[in-house]
Amino acid sequence: MLTDVAPLIADQVIENVTDMSQYGLAEPSRAISFETASESYIFYVGDYNDVSGVYYICKPSETTVYVVPALTVNGFNYTLEDLIEEEVSTETEETAAAETTETE
Repeated sequence: MLTDVAPLIADQVIENVTDMSQYGLAEPSRAISFETASESYIFYVGDYNDVSGVYYICKPSETTVYVVPALTVNGFNYTLEDLIEEEVSTETEETAAAETTETE
């Protein structure tokens, strides 16, 4: 169940959905996959609701739709290379700031 997986916490859970197309999940725009120490997960991403700022997601072959904040889905927009590059950039900025402070 999605509500048991941190940091993916659903704002709302819609069960027994018979028409996944109303949430953009009949033909999802993409899939998100990740692993924890004990399990692997795949979620399909459906429509984005501009009014409430949420996405509709579901697990393959299930009839439950999870309503999650956009930030939750957008957090998966990065590749491993993006994250490594961001980490290196942050470390470089912190080192430069420390060196500036020491020389003043």
